[in-house]
Amino acid sequence: MNADALKKAIRDVPDFPKPGILFKDITPVLADPKLFRAAVDLLADRHIKSRIDKVAMIEARGFTFGAGVALKLGAGCVHVGLLADNAPAVDGQMPELMLHSASAALKSSKPDVLVIGCGLGQSLAAQKLLYDALLLDVATVLDADALHIIALRPDLRSMLHTRKAATVFTPHP
Repeated sequence: MNADALKKAIRDVPDFPKPGILFKDITPVLADPKLFRAAVDLLADRHIKSRIDKVAMIEARGFTFGAGVALKLGAGCVHVGLLADNAPAVDGQMPELMLHSASAALKSSKPDVLVIGCGLGQSLAAQKLLYDALLLDVATVLDADALHIIALRPDLRSMLHTRKAATVFTPHP
């Protein structure tokens, strides 16, 4: 089984969940054990000789493939949570489409890593969310809008100096 077979199995769903979005439906890959194994093998095999201790799993699709990749590599898994209050769950019956709301992610079981930034916006609600997240003792990746908010808020910049949890900045040009 090769990458071309996987590409053929993935269905394009135009204008889903809204006009202009081309959704890639991976359920045919998940439904076929040979395709699913091929996907995990394809992701893991390029790293089989590497010394990987943990595989970062970002939400639903990351969990689906990340656990298999980690198992094949003899590595552990790290849950990466996404804070997306402005991105409601599209369909609760399709786990690959679910997103955690920011409030649910902060109240539920503590993720290993929070990724905050893209699509966050710069509203007062976004600023409060970022403030609340920085209070948590959780490794955090700050991107895009989160960095813009921090640039505008000296109190958040000072919080970063006293945080004990790891913080990674991913600025883009």
